[in-house]
Amino acid sequence: MVKLTGGQAFCESLKVQGVQYIFGTPGTTEVPIIDALTEYGELQYILTLHEGTALGMADGYARATKEPGVVSVHTIVGVANTINYLYNSYRDQIPIVLTAGFKDTRLLGRGAFLETPDLPEVVQQLTKWSWLVMRADTISEIMTRACKIATTPPQGPVFVAIPEDLQREVIDVEISPSHKYRIPGRIRPDQAQIEKAGQLLMDSAQPIIIAGNEVSRAEALPELTELAEILSIPVFAEDIMSLCYLTFPNHHPFYQGPFSPANPLVQSAEVVFGVGCRMFMPFRYSPVPPFPPTAKIIHLHIDPQEIARIYPVDVPMVADIKAALKDLLVYIKANLPTEKTQRYKERAEQLSQAKAGLTPKGPPGRTTGEITPQELIITLGEILPEQAILVNEGIMTSLTLPYFLRLKPSQGYYANSGGGLGWGVPAALGIKLAMKDRPVIALVGDGSLIFGIQSLWTAARYQIPIIILVCNNRGYQAIKAALLGYGGKAAEERVFPGCDITGPEIDFPSLSKGFGVAGRSITRLEELRPAFNEALQAQAPYLIDISLTGDIPPLP
Repeated sequence: MVKLTGGQAFCESLKVQGVQYIFGTPGTTEVPIIDALTEYGELQYILTLHEGTALGMADGYARATKEPGVVSVHTIVGVANTINYLYNSYRDQIPIVLTAGFKDTRLLGRGAFLETPDLPEVVQQLTKWSWLVMRADTISEIMTRACKIATTPPQGPVFVAIPEDLQREVIDVEISPSHKYRIPGRIRPDQAQIEKAGQLLMDSAQPIIIAGNEVSRAEALPELTELAEILSIPVFAEDIMSLCYLTFPNHHPFYQGPFSPANPLVQSAEVVFGVGCRMFMPFRYSPVPPFPPTAKIIHLHIDPQEIARIYPVDVPMVADIKAALKDLLVYIKANLPTEKTQRYKERAEQLSQAKAGLTPKGPPGRTTGEITPQELIITLGEILPEQAILVNEGIMTSLTLPYFLRLKPSQGYYANSGGGLGWGVPAALGIKLAMKDRPVIALVGDGSLIFGIQSLWTAARYQIPIIILVCNNRGYQAIKAALLGYGGKAAEERVFPGCDITGPEIDFPSLSKGFGVAGRSITRLEELRPAFNEALQAQAPYLIDISLTGDIPPLP
């Protein structure tokens, strides 16, 4: 045992867990922890000017590394400022360790400055575990437990509040190696369920696969691709509203785009195999199931709460996606009926022809020079470097992305399904810290950027070289699309109260320069490539404000 202050115990426990960064907006209730950081060069404190930026950066870092993203904020006011971003992490099961300094325990109940009756309760519904430290000699134990809970599948955020007097207290501390608190290995499925699933897939004349976010998180793309190719099964990505990763190679001839109940292959499906996907995250109510009522449903997911959440399932499998697909491949290869191989071959040819019909064709922007969302996405796919990572919070522009963007196998993709705006730039900064040798591009809406504009200062302060592409349609187009769909007076008169970001328009390049980030605006398609190349060569954070035109697309 060694004698440490509570603040030192906090830092020591994170060091042993392999944490490299603490993202934070400091306050006086964390002073002993901040003081202790002067002794821990292994822990870099990344200063943000808003707690949402801190949480968003930790979220991006955790998505890229699958390790906990650690955040330090200031009591109730700091915690409140993280809620928008914490919700994103909670919905996508991202391992965040959110910590907050709390008032001296001797002040509690006296109505002290920044006191709140129950700080852990504030975030309890958005975390896997929420705790108030009550003894200084448990700080190390609780921080170790927090990292364990956050990273154990199904992963997710946790919260720890630490009173400032306990941070100052000197205690005896014994810290065990981190591997003694982690749970290694992959959960395998029940063999009987593997056999049921395998037989259904081999026997079906019209099976489909829905590839979900957990495919990417489990690094199971090779196994899923092999399964689809052996049985010639069309593959849909998870629903566009919840798709956060590249879940199947979108250049593959069997890839059919995001899941849609209107797709003929879905409407005629005999077997639906949900692989690591949510089934589903509805955007609006529909009394009609998204697939035929006679279809057999197989659902594989690491989180049992996701299975049969809405619709009944014929073959449920709670398991690690990669391990389950490996077991399924073993069974199918050993039992593949030779008399059906011709049917699989014919289905492969039909899928290739159907895929050719899905190939996007350039919209009118190629001749007019104006930049439509479709044209932006097509051109972006042409100019993204090898190994590039695209972080998507383009909102309405994003609706065109799965259909018009063709990512290479070497490129990466991240988005969030929570809907809390402002996530894109902070997440891109966190991803870049985790993957320093890869180009990182944040595609964000103008409305989204304003929610996280303070992150530009952090990008400049630490010279984190990301490229920020602002899809500037000068308004909240999602609300305009909803009003058009509603079909009321606003749609009739084409008047959209509260939806336009004009009068004045925001000068994003000037705003970014004020934060120390270079930027420029473009209005013509031919300006995009030179501007993007200039941003790549800058080797520093760079913003490109892209003026978009085009009709308002319908909501999904």
